[in-house]
Amino acid sequence: MRLNKFRRKLRFLVWIMFIFLVPYMYIQLTFPVHYVFKHSDINGACIIPKLDPFDPSILKFVWDPKPLVCDSTPSILYTDHSGAVQFNQSALKLLHVSDTRVLCKYRYLIRSSDDVTVSFSEFVDFRPPLQMKSDFSHIICQEVDKGVIFDQLVSGINPASLTSTSKVQDESPEQLSVLMFGLDSVSRSAAIRKMPKTLQYLNEQLKTYDFKGYMKVGENTLPNLVPLLTGLRVWSNEVPIKNYLTESFDPLPFLWRNFSERGYATAFAEDMPNFGTFTYYAGGFRKQPTDHYFRPFWLGVNELEQVKSKLSPVFLYLENKNVKIQKSSSLCYKDKTKHTVQIDYLKQFITAYKGKRKFMFSFLGELSHEYPNLLANGDDDFLDFFKWLKSGGHLENSVLIFFSDHGARIDEIRNTFVGRIEVRMPLMHIYIPEHIKSKYRLLNESLVTNTERLSVPFDVHQMIVDVMTKNFENPSKSYMEGRVRGHSLFHPLPPERSCRDAWFLSIIVPAIHLLRSIFQTVPLQIPAQTILVYHFSSFFEPEKDKKRYDISVVTVPGYGIFEGSYLVESESNINLLGAIVRVNRYGDQPCTF
Repeated sequence: MRLNKFRRKLRFLVWIMFIFLVPYMYIQLTFPVHYVFKHSDINGACIIPKLDPFDPSILKFVWDPKPLVCDSTPSILYTDHSGAVQFNQSALKLLHVSDTRVLCKYRYLIRSSDDVTVSFSEFVDFRPPLQMKSDFSHIICQEVDKGVIFDQLVSGINPASLTSTSKVQDESPEQLSVLMFGLDSVSRSAAIRKMPKTLQYLNEQLKTYDFKGYMKVGENTLPNLVPLLTGLRVWSNEVPIKNYLTESFDPLPFLWRNFSERGYATAFAEDMPNFGTFTYYAGGFRKQPTDHYFRPFWLGVNELEQVKSKLSPVFLYLENKNVKIQKSSSLCYKDKTKHTVQIDYLKQFITAYKGKRKFMFSFLGELSHEYPNLLANGDDDFLDFFKWLKSGGHLENSVLIFFSDHGARIDEIRNTFVGRIEVRMPLMHIYIPEHIKSKYRLLNESLVTNTERLSVPFDVHQMIVDVMTKNFENPSKSYMEGRVRGHSLFHPLPPERSCRDAWFLSIIVPAIHLLRSIFQTVPLQIPAQTILVYHFSSFFEPEKDKKRYDISVVTVPGYGIFEGSYLVESESNINLLGAIVRVNRYGDQPCTF
């Protein structure tokens, strides 16, 4: 009797444990990891985290993708170094086609008076070679009596299309060109994991400066690239924009404008036209911002391939799951990957102005923005590009900046301890010509020192200003609101630099008690187990009674992950800073609200 009673109690206890333990384990294993980040003194020297790019806690999110496969049909035309369209005799031979039996026609791609629409001129018959009078042309060729064998948008640099009135002048050992090559959503650690060949070449051959303490100053791309390119903060009174949805960015003092005034040819290239830095829920540019502007090219591709461009995100999602239902990857345009198409345009620009002053800003998003592991497909191509720059003598009088805006924001790795730090520490490598380092030894020593100190986009901006003004001996500073905003990297950054001094976003310590007051009006359900709340002290306000809070929640239904930053003076005075940001994507929903 006693034994049976004992067994019944034991079974009861087992069931009780099962009822409570299983849900608890499910929550702990499936919901985002809960960690606390603490820095109690924002005025104390900032401590640079030392991350392991291969930390065991994130390895389950890291894998090697299959190589991208593009259209295997060879292109019968190419654009040469002078910008002329030529027959590709090798491709014609492979297709068993004689160029005498090929009929071609072209039409120019025309940018409208905004960043949204493009149009095409009327078709004109031609026979290669032909010097195009526009950077972008749509060409169709067909073999006599057989059909179309080439239908593609092609690029080439036409110096006659310069928008600036200043004559392009020669570069020199003191008047350097600036080449900026950026990747979206790539932390320094992610670059180590996914671009080992490129980083090895940068470190060992180009001897670049690897900035281990480079930090983002905003959540997404726009608030990090605007400080880099203008030295100003968006969503503040520093920028003359009230409505970001409708007003253009034309009035902002972008670096390319300053360089253009000093006799530089300028170029701005960015992919993903539907999610461009200055056009995603933003007004873009009315006037073409630079002499050569690659955005119309991708708009033209979308115009010519409307169905494919709309379905591309779906196919890319499936590719990331190793489910391929297309012969050619969504990351391809015709026979090339999209990132190499843009790199080819950069090469055309650099070649067209070889020996001339150049300012180039390129930003690639599609390869790394959504799915960080796909970045591995760019390693060989980035390596080849940097080798091409060096072997062609294009770096003799040029500064090269290889960078990102932030780490992965909408990937699962973001919800781990390591990932939440990585997202704040983007890639930043800088190349300086050897003759500059030899002549200005303090400059070299400062750059070496600064790779181990806290740096932000404002500092890189100020360094570029010094390059533009040939200010290598007396590095400059910029000021805002009565204090230093940016320190040129040509001078040692303050070792005691605090987070407040660096103007970046957040320091985090726990504060659960604000949830109810902040989220009481949110219509979605927020399971308590999914809420991550962090308190961080104020960076921009000196009052001690003001505090910042970073809040991350998972909502149901839908399991959207949202983050927001709040300035809190009291329980009745809570203000949202910036925007509530969704850090995982669902369909075409915007990530910023």
